[in-house]
Amino acid sequence: MEENSFDKKQEPSNSELYKMGKIVGINLAIFLVQAGLVYGLSPFEGIGNTISMYFGMLMFITLPGQLLFNLVMAIVYFSDKKPRLGASYLLSLLIVFLIGFSVCGGYEILTKGLVN
Repeated sequence: MEENSFDKKQEPSNSELYKMGKIVGINLAIFLVQAGLVYGLSPFEGIGNTISMYFGMLMFITLPGQLLFNLVMAIVYFSDKKPRLGASYLLSLLIVFLIGFSVCGGYEILTKGLVN
């Protein structure tokens, strides 16, 4: 009887875990810097509000770009038979996606309310 590669349970090495954590951490840090710039400058009147608006528009471009990059890298690593690195890019995509929409939606609700 042939052994299936899925039957063998392989523990990830420390270097694999380090790479996976680094990928997730870098993606989360990029998002947090972007969100911090947008939301950190938004309470200021005048120039701070204008800068925040520009960072917000920039975030509408860079965040989908970051998500698309993570999706492409996940597909590449899955097709190269490196499922753990592919999974780390997929996990990064999901974390940034969920936190990003939660932060944006929550901030809008807190500052403007549900109904104008």
